[in-house]
Amino acid sequence: MTEKEAHNSDREDTNRERTEQTLLNRRSYLKTGAAAVAALGAGIAGQASAAVTRHEISFDRVVNAVDDLGADPSGGEPVNDAFDVAAGTLVEVPEGTYQFDGRLQVSDRVGFVGTGEAAFRPPEGFNGFLLESTANRFLLESIDFDIRAADTTTAVRVKVDRRFHLEDIEFVGRGSHPDQEEVNALTLSIGADDGTGIVNNVRIPKIGVPGKYKGGEGRAGSWVGSSHAGTIRFVDCDMREAGNNALYCSRNSGNVQVVGGYWENNSPASVRLSGDGSYVEDATLVTDIERYDGPELGDQLNPRPVVVEQGWADKPAGCRVSNCDIAIRSGSPQGGIVVWPTGRSVEVVDTRIRVDSDGVPAVRRYNLDGFQSHDPKAPPHWVRMVGCSITGSAAGGCAIDITDGDASVVENSCIQQTGGDRDGIRLRNCTDNVVRDSTVDVTGEAVVADSASVSTSGITNSGSCPVPNLSGDSSDSSSGNGSSGDGSTDGSSGDGSTRTLTIDGSDADRTDYRFSVDGTISPTDSIGDGDTIDGTTATGFVNGGTDRYEFTGPVTDFTRDGDAIVLVDGQQVDPTELGGYDHVIEVLTTEDPSELDYTFTTTGEIERNASEDDDSTEENDSVTENGDGTWTVDGYTGNGYGDSFRFNGEVASFSPIEPFLEVRIDGEVVDPTTLGSGDDSSSDGSSGDGSTDDSSSDGSSGDGSTDDSSSDGSSGDGSTDDSSSDGSSGDGSTDDSSSDGSSGDGSTDDSSSDGSSGDGSTRTLTIDGSDADRTDYRFNVDGSISPTDSIGDGDTIDGTTATGFVNGGTDRYEFTGSVTDFTRDGDATVLVDGQQVDPAELGVTAPDLPNSFVVDGTGDTTEYEISVSGELAKDPTVGTVDEGDTVDGSQARGSVDDETDGYRFSGDVDALAITGAAAVTFRDNDG
Repeated sequence: MTEKEAHNSDREDTNRERTEQTLLNRRSYLKTGAAAVAALGAGIAGQASAAVTRHEISFDRVVNAVDDLGADPSGGEPVNDAFDVAAGTLVEVPEGTYQFDGRLQVSDRVGFVGTGEAAFRPPEGFNGFLLESTANRFLLESIDFDIRAADTTTAVRVKVDRRFHLEDIEFVGRGSHPDQEEVNALTLSIGADDGTGIVNNVRIPKIGVPGKYKGGEGRAGSWVGSSHAGTIRFVDCDMREAGNNALYCSRNSGNVQVVGGYWENNSPASVRLSGDGSYVEDATLVTDIERYDGPELGDQLNPRPVVVEQGWADKPAGCRVSNCDIAIRSGSPQGGIVVWPTGRSVEVVDTRIRVDSDGVPAVRRYNLDGFQSHDPKAPPHWVRMVGCSITGSAAGGCAIDITDGDASVVENSCIQQTGGDRDGIRLRNCTDNVVRDSTVDVTGEAVVADSASVSTSGITNSGSCPVPNLSGDSSDSSSGNGSSGDGSTDGSSGDGSTRTLTIDGSDADRTDYRFSVDGTISPTDSIGDGDTIDGTTATGFVNGGTDRYEFTGPVTDFTRDGDAIVLVDGQQVDPTELGGYDHVIEVLTTEDPSELDYTFTTTGEIERNASEDDDSTEENDSVTENGDGTWTVDGYTGNGYGDSFRFNGEVASFSPIEPFLEVRIDGEVVDPTTLGSGDDSSSDGSSGDGSTDDSSSDGSSGDGSTDDSSSDGSSGDGSTDDSSSDGSSGDGSTDDSSSDGSSGDGSTDDSSSDGSSGDGSTRTLTIDGSDADRTDYRFNVDGSISPTDSIGDGDTIDGTTATGFVNGGTDRYEFTGSVTDFTRDGDATVLVDGQQVDPAELGVTAPDLPNSFVVDGTGDTTEYEISVSGELAKDPTVGTVDEGDTVDGSQARGSVDDETDGYRFSGDVDALAITGAAAVTFRDNDG
């Protein structure tokens, strides 16, 4: 065996899993930590009586486990008797494996410190505490627990009064045992109110099996029970794949504080806390069950990054989440930060949450009649979010869902979610809520109030929100095709940040490799003597082990001779695809069934982005070089699937535009009508000034759909489309257009009651006489009028004036500009863009009321009252004013059943009260 091969073989045990390559690397710690431990014993060798203080714990003597106690470091003989030392003893444990034959109960002020690669190993089939301390003080440092044997697990139990310190500990192997009750990895408590426990740099990458809640394999990373009264701090820990919480620390009167660390795929929660004095800060918490590759998941799977609850415990309110990065890529149906009925208040500050899982909220406060067996706790029950960001592609549901949370606040925050039918903030059965100085950019309702009151100010509906920095996530912000999250497939981050490249040969024969970057390359402790870095090029090989590098800039070249897998930021990539392309375009279909024959042209080279997921290109998608520097794709997809390509340059053209089409460039949804238009739009659909342009020149709604509706549901050519005269699509969804140019959610961009679009686009005006006697009409516009197939022989257009009549039928026109005058003799209804309007209001200049407020009834009666700081008026293009609806200066009150009421206003919403279940939307278009 060569020196390099021996090195790889030795490394195999310490690099068995790719997920162990992230945030916390115990071997890196040992470069400094081992030196400190060695210094501890250097001056006391052979002086077992020398006293020392370590981590604020005083010891009377220091002994060597092998030299002084006679422990066997080869794992051949049990060490329980040797390690049964007197109180006040610190045991130095040299490199080796130390076999136990059962539980070891230790005395007060006993500590074990590894001075090399030291591991404690339980007997095969074990399921219990290996070390237990129930005295005043305890220390455990730089020790691994080897639980790789079949059906074997173990734990440490520390229930002391004054102080404990656990540091640089790793559980190697998965906690798995066939017994119905499986011991938790750590069971901890501090009995004294002023006592302190520290858990620093503890790594448990395979706690158990997610979803195995209380059965075998359903263990916790750490349980802090009812006897805990002091303070325990978890610092820079890494815990994953728990079946019964990573940290189950909520049911006690003490404080539990989580600082930093990485937490992934833990069910039911990664961090489970209660009230005042307990918090999680600077941590990275990820749920992505699709990436889990362990044993079969349990049937009680419900991973959540943070849960606030306290069960039977009595603890003051005041839990806090601060400066955390949270991602929900798949799974986690309850949410990111979840407050159960037994939870009290929670403050979320400066935290970034990304949600890509449909229907899942970033933050949820459950109703007090919730699902737990314990009674709800006394108020306060508010959720207060300050300086937070919520991003991602989740569709349906809402970003923030608060029920029974009186006095909740969303302030100086940013919500930007691109998935369809996604609401922003939903408030139910709560009063005195505040939303201010925030961006709410969603596809659904900005704010939905159900039997709730809320005051708002400074609300905008466009902007760019910060995304989580998932530096400890083994997939980071990469997409499934190995891109860096900005669409590039060269492994670059796009922002000059440091990333990781890993060559994992643990399941392969010898593999030689060489790669270059357009930046810098740095080694980590995992590379071997035969691996070299020469400037921006690294060369090496793996033979059963793993090499890992840090780099900046793009990977410009990668060659591999062998079958070792290659990962960028922990995400497996095809090394042949590393380097060379600027962008990724995804052509997606959003409906099933659907068919899309499409073509697009770019100003640079195109290549299929082959992958194993559904959005991969097929052989029948052709790529052609045109000979003039441009390239063209002719493709076919449909039924909810899509294609993906990598390309250089820009997209010069794309067709056709279909309602079920979604185009993404570098992971961002873009308006396909702007591709190749040469306007100021950026590739992410923004207008170039940071706002998002939702309009297109063809009258489309900005999501690729085109409004072609007529008031009788006909398309004008004899065929029947899906649109109806009330703006609905015929399938239950609501058309995004309204008669005042609004998007259907109450915002109206630049339009007024004259029916103008404000941007010169083509619109429709319909006179529907299907339920009326003969009606004669005449109208003028300050733009152009065009006929459709629905008008009759007696209908005429003379320049900018149309004259005609309906008698049981429908006439429909297309126009640009504003309707300057409309006269009607009869009872036919008049619609602009499929939305009924009052013809008396057409041509009337509306006051300068840029903001909108819409109450959309759901069938039951909902009463509302709104007060604004400026002027307020009924919006004549949204609903009608009933007898019970009143406007008094800057206040309005009324009710809806199954109809819609709309208002325009200036200034801010000072107060809003809703009693009932109507959906409420307001848009603050003037900031």
